[in-house]
Amino acid sequence: MSLPHTPDVTIELAESNRRRAQDLWDREYEDAPTIPSSLRAAPAHALVELMRACEFPAARALDLGCGNGRNSLFLASLGIQVTALDFCPKAIALTRRRVEEAGLSGSVEVVNQDLLDGIPGGDETYDLVMDAYSLCHFTRDEDQRRVMSEVARVLKPGGYFIKIHVDSSDAYYLERLHTRTSYGHISFDPANGLKKMHCSLSTYTEQVAPKFTLVKAVNIVFPDDVRGKVYDRSIFACLMQNVKEVI
Repeated sequence: MSLPHTPDVTIELAESNRRRAQDLWDREYEDAPTIPSSLRAAPAHALVELMRACEFPAARALDLGCGNGRNSLFLASLGIQVTALDFCPKAIALTRRRVEEAGLSGSVEVVNQDLLDGIPGGDETYDLVMDAYSLCHFTRDEDQRRVMSEVARVLKPGGYFIKIHVDSSDAYYLERLHTRTSYGHISFDPANGLKKMHCSLSTYTEQVAPKFTLVKAVNIVFPDDVRGKVYDRSIFACLMQNVKEVI
């Protein structure tokens, strides 16, 4: 018996992992929410605080891993044209419904796309790219580098990148620590089968996004009830600038 061709095996494994991830997120947005923000209507508190602390022009924005669309709707309410992107069919359907209900169909384009397949759109398309608790689910260094390279590609020179991240001191995910890493740790939550990468603001800016220049950062610590138990949650939100070829 001949062994399968290695590239074919690799592709099949990648597709299997992708389908499994989609199934996990479909379940999260359909009938078994385990993350408090999955069905929360209000925009991320950290995003609101960051936008209040900084003033910068943005006509077009990209929301990476838009989830239920709450942050896309918030940006659109500020007069920004938003592309809301997610790979989860249930999240896409939920976002489209919320966009229509808000009467913002002309301001928010909802796109079904896996970030590991690249970001749709030409070079230097967006003034602002936002990642609110999305890219933390890419726990392989090479996947982080690939997506961050795409973020830099689609951002205009001088454009901005907003990163909101559950940091390495968050009590809920420290209780679910899976693997130590050079930048912090990876958690695994058996309630939903999902892994996350956690780091501090300094290790993120130095190791994960070294090509971006930090403009402003806020740290937010707050108590949060997660499935009947209160934890001290800890996140950072930062505004970074894509300084390539700024004239």
